[in-house]
Amino acid sequence: MTKTINLKELFDNFEYTTMQSYENMSVIGIKSNENYNNIDILPLKKGLQMGLVEIGELENANVNTLNVTNNAITPLLILDGEELIGAKQNRIANATYIIPPKTNMQIKVSCTESGRWNYTTNHFKYSGHFAEANLRKAKAQDVTESLKTNEDIIGSTILLENNPINASFFRKIKT
Repeated sequence: MTKTINLKELFDNFEYTTMQSYENMSVIGIKSNENYNNIDILPLKKGLQMGLVEIGELENANVNTLNVTNNAITPLLILDGEELIGAKQNRIANATYIIPPKTNMQIKVSCTESGRWNYTTNHFKYSGHFAEANLRKAKAQDVTESLKTNEDIIGSTILLENNPINASFFRKIKT
């Protein structure tokens, strides 16, 4: 049986370890006493294949923003760097997004091709590719710079749009 959870409660119950880094990789451990084996989160690839997710251009197309409709009864997971192909230009996700069920929202993206700004398809498809580590790092630095507000800097690439846990979650894992 799938368990329904409140994301704020989920993140409040986590304990975050000290960041550990080696060469070009950093890891923050997450500990919990809860059993989350039955949480159902829909990966982007599966959502698109099943026809439960639609990703398209905004009405007034913008290269850095796409419209995502999650028609599933479970949250949708879009990972940082996942490439979407089609519409007016291929893009990669600028962050990791968890999009609630039955929700329509906009996500921030970066283009992965130049010179084309015309439709090849009406909606995006899953490419099966992720941006390489050095590209994700450069993109993350640009995105972080654009997300600065006063003295606060987002400490992670996870953006849980329209969710009240954002501020407390990022403060917990900020180093």
